[in-house]
Amino acid sequence: QAGFYDTEFGLALMVAFGMAALAVVIWHTARLLDQTDIERRQEEAKFRALVESSPDSIVTTDRNGSIVFITSRTEKTFGYSRNELLGKPVELLIPERYRQRHMQDRGAYIVQPHPRPMGTSLELYGRRKDGGDFPVDISLSPLETEDGLLVTSTIRDITERKQAEEQAQRNLERIRALHEMDLAITSTLELPRTLDIFL
Repeated sequence: QAGFYDTEFGLALMVAFGMAALAVVIWHTARLLDQTDIERRQEEAKFRALVESSPDSIVTTDRNGSIVFITSRTEKTFGYSRNELLGKPVELLIPERYRQRHMQDRGAYIVQPHPRPMGTSLELYGRRKDGGDFPVDISLSPLETEDGLLVTSTIRDITERKQAEEQAQRNLERIRALHEMDLAITSTLELPRTLDIFL
């Protein structure tokens, strides 16, 4: 007995202090993890709100072409609910006449994924739940994750733009037709004068 307490009591006291210190460390670590989890959830909520605010439809697929994420704009544009699309092949959103070709193109894309911007010269179409087709622009963004490759498609309905282009083309054709009529009328009116010169 060298001190105030015997050896057994001293050991018991050391264990008790060690346990208390460990409890404090565990409690503090749990608080930090909770705070980190709260911050992560807040960041995820911000990111989801940012993605959901897109004026375009966003569809993410895995390397097999199964839909793993969509935005609410996708639901509005295509007429499907989220539950009807998640886990389904992306070809559900493509007109039947293009599905086989799309599966081949998708397979080639997976081998060499690369970002593809909108506005390419491809004529692309989407298919609504009601079976209606509509013209689209699509950009592709691949992302390699620990779960494998994901491809995010940003899909823009360009129906109004196509209609405006078609109307502009019809207007141009009308102007050309009027110009040709004007030339024909003008040349008809000048014919007697031309004949008078030669006669």
